[in-house]
Amino acid sequence: MMKNNLLIILLIFLLVGCDVVTNRYDTYAEAKNDQLFGRGWLPEFIPSSSFKIITSNNLDFNTSEGEFYFRPEDADIFISNLSPYMRRKTPFENYDKHIKKLESKGYKVYEYLEDSSVWLFFVKKKTGHVYYDFWLERENANNLVQPTPGRPRF
Repeated sequence: MMKNNLLIILLIFLLVGCDVVTNRYDTYAEAKNDQLFGRGWLPEFIPSSSFKIITSNNLDFNTSEGEFYFRPEDADIFISNLSPYMRRKTPFENYDKHIKKLESKGYKVYEYLEDSSVWLFFVKKKTGHVYYDFWLERENANNLVQPTPGRPRF
């Protein structure tokens, strides 16, 4: 009986499960060759010195999260493409706590907007390390922005 219950739970999980695709790239060139930027999962202006690029893309909710490193001397050029974070509404629960946790570790949060795409980049200039979150904003019938659901892992 227990095996049957386990099998049923496993089947339900497989049928309901989210399509999350995780990719790892040793270099910017590898990511570019795999069309990571062309598919819109990261903006192409991330530093060309980027390495250890990890992306986890939730295809059901059009969200993404990940991290990468780059040469610290490229930080100012990268940040020049971003804006200070404006404390916008996010699709993630308890996101303010997430932000405060990373800020307490020396990360500064920036945003990049393109059409309905939103990227938040948590940048630690001194080490050239970045965490990021991405989502698509949707408009409801009242023309209010309603982000797709998701949740950060960092």
